[in-house]
Amino acid sequence: MECAITGIVLLGESANPMRLASLALIVLGIIGLKLSTH
Repeated sequence: MECAITGIVLLGESANPMRLASLALIVLGIIGLKLSTH
């Protein structure tokens, strides 16, 4: 996760909407998994 953000911010990789949406879904999935274990 951090690698993708670092690549976009520091290395100037493309941040197209599809890529950002995919990252958002990954983050939401991780949050959902953490919430479901409590």
